[in-house]
Amino acid sequence: MDDEEDYYKILGVSRDATQDEIKRAYRRLALQYHPDRNKDPKAEEIFKKINEAYAVLSDPEKRAAYDKYGKAGFSQRFSKEDIFKDFDIESIFRQFGFDISDNLFDDFFGFSRSSAKRGRDIVYDLYLDISDIINQSKKVIKVKHFVRCSRCNGSGAEPGSVAEVCPKCNGRGRIVSRRSGIFGMIETVTICDMCNGSGRVYKNKCVLCKGKGKLLKEEDIEIEIPLDVRDGDMLRLSNQGDYDTGGAGDLILRVHLKQNENLHIEGNDVYMKINIPYTKAILGSTLKIETPYGIKEISIPKGSQQNDEILIKGYGLKNRYGHSGDLHIILNIDIPKRPSRAELELIKKIDEEFYSKKD
Repeated sequence: MDDEEDYYKILGVSRDATQDEIKRAYRRLALQYHPDRNKDPKAEEIFKKINEAYAVLSDPEKRAAYDKYGKAGFSQRFSKEDIFKDFDIESIFRQFGFDISDNLFDDFFGFSRSSAKRGRDIVYDLYLDISDIINQSKKVIKVKHFVRCSRCNGSGAEPGSVAEVCPKCNGRGRIVSRRSGIFGMIETVTICDMCNGSGRVYKNKCVLCKGKGKLLKEEDIEIEIPLDVRDGDMLRLSNQGDYDTGGAGDLILRVHLKQNENLHIEGNDVYMKINIPYTKAILGSTLKIETPYGIKEISIPKGSQQNDEILIKGYGLKNRYGHSGDLHIILNIDIPKRPSRAELELIKKIDEEFYSKKD
């Protein structure tokens, strides 16, 4: 299995497979590649992919998003934490007679479920022109977020300080409190505020971050615009949000596509309204116009009418499969509100010669 394989191929099922078929395929592969049974060095990596694929395809909402955006687009919208959210992997493993610890989970899936606090996600409003998508532009945005302190590497301790077990949580990183309720004992687990979930404290705090382990910083972040992004989409950049002891959150880009009555998109098709003189509509003409693709020459047929459409195939937006929509040029015939005296004289002559006799 390679990284380019999609989730359906990983589980060996068709794209229209039922949930039961997906579940059966996952169970079979999980038993085959579980590291406790399979000692092949590649088994762990395959096992990780199997679980990730099942976590997505077993969830109707995530599966629908994956089917819509594909693997690359899905990864921009869902972090690893999102993928495994509400995925009770421990319960599934227990059905097979296996156990999984927090450390093993961390090793397999690349993020921690420990008590350390993960940094918050940041939402950023990203405004794009249609040409940004067509050209797959690269945008540089400024984001102010917390980053890991470069002096203490996030520990909050002055370099050389010796770590001590946090006296408040006894090194567990979390505080467990219990109280009686009408339905019995209620247990609440919170992150220790003394060690911020790390389980360790230091006598000498870092002089740069004052013991917080993080610094507020404004950074330039380069974004490559996906070709299938649309208005209202959410793009996720992993680990670009605020940093905290449990790692950085994500930067979520909320896409706003600049559209108006003269330029908008429907699906993968681009609709563009242009003004042409009424004489060009009557006589026909060849015009050079500014499009999202640059200057393009188009032919105006003789006798064109208001809202007539000129179709240019393949000049719309591309989807994730590389297929392009079309460019629809809508004609808006410009009739002057204040024609010159010479124009009025000519129009009167035309009216008298061709139309007045018919009345």
